[in-house]
Amino acid sequence: MVCGPKPIRYHVRRTLQRVTVSETRMDRARYTEFMTLPRRSDLIAEGFDAVIRIGELDDTSMIARRIHSVDCQIVASPAYLKLHGTPLHPSDLADHRALHYSNMGATATWPLQNGNETLWQKVNPRFGANNGEIIRAAALAGHGIAYLPEFLIRDELASGALVPILTQSTRCSLPISIVYPSRKNISVTLKAFLDFAPVMDRS
Repeated sequence: MVCGPKPIRYHVRRTLQRVTVSETRMDRARYTEFMTLPRRSDLIAEGFDAVIRIGELDDTSMIARRIHSVDCQIVASPAYLKLHGTPLHPSDLADHRALHYSNMGATATWPLQNGNETLWQKVNPRFGANNGEIIRAAALAGHGIAYLPEFLIRDELASGALVPILTQSTRCSLPISIVYPSRKNISVTLKAFLDFAPVMDRS
């Protein structure tokens, strides 16, 4: 059984588009169940073979196989920026109200790419949720600055309801990984899914 975060429509769509391509690989497992949950799951306690997670892995005892990544944007509403000003440098984010998408990790830092360098910028969370749609709603309401996957905010960026920030100096992305507890005693189901995943996400 494989578990994924609830706001994973993007990833499910990619999976379903490729299922017919790899039927023979998945047939070895006979049956694979994919569940979406509105929270982070405990693999061992809840009996999952693996989970698919968006964001950095907090638990170093687990194995994470990166299979894809999603582009992200730092955004805020025009009303928020008019009232609080626009950050001009990544360090300015520490002085603003951050809306923290907790699938990124428990620590209040946002990964920003500047060329080949990754900067972990500390932020000041005023609100957090593990559901990107809730964070998006808070940003639209003018409650702060959010770091969100582009697939969740594409329409809002196009309409101007949300404005991208720091686009000249940073590039943002989050990994999508299959996380599982051990390389030993891997079930037939998990082995088939791990073999299937590279095909699933090949562009």
